[in-house]
Amino acid sequence: AGALRKMTRANFVSGVGGTNTPAFEATRTGTQSIANSTAVKIQFDNEIFDTDGDYDASTNYRFTPQVAGKYFCFSQVMMNYPGADFDDFQIRIHLNGSNYLHIRQEFTYYGAIYTGGIINFNGSTDYIEAFCYQGSGGAINADGSTDLRTRFGAYKLIGV
Repeated sequence: AGALRKMTRANFVSGVGGTNTPAFEATRTGTQSIANSTAVKIQFDNEIFDTDGDYDASTNYRFTPQVAGKYFCFSQVMMNYPGADFDDFQIRIHLNGSNYLHIRQEFTYYGAIYTGGIINFNGSTDYIEAFCYQGSGGAINADGSTDLRTRFGAYKLIGV
């Protein structure tokens, strides 16, 4: 039989193993126009955190983790346009340029839409980007604010 170790924080953490990085979360610093009936890449230009420098917040607005594994990825967009009828409002996460996760919602006046799910990354070239689509009849702004209403992020899952 092995020796019984005293339960300390260090002993507990060393027994769990793994970290859920790379990870990032980004927001918009201002509004962004979303054209009617067009999928528009959201330019999340404000990094809340980026543990490994894998998110590009100035050029491509994409996350390309260099560690292979499964990641929980999410995005949320807030639209606010009084009187608009959002008969087709979508948030999409594209993997390597193709739609991978998305949700569609209908509402009137304003609202936020969220999607998230698990994506397997190869650890070298796979990347994700967030897109928004709306069918209100005209261009509408995605809300950019400091309270995280419009955001994009991912983190590596441990043990899967």
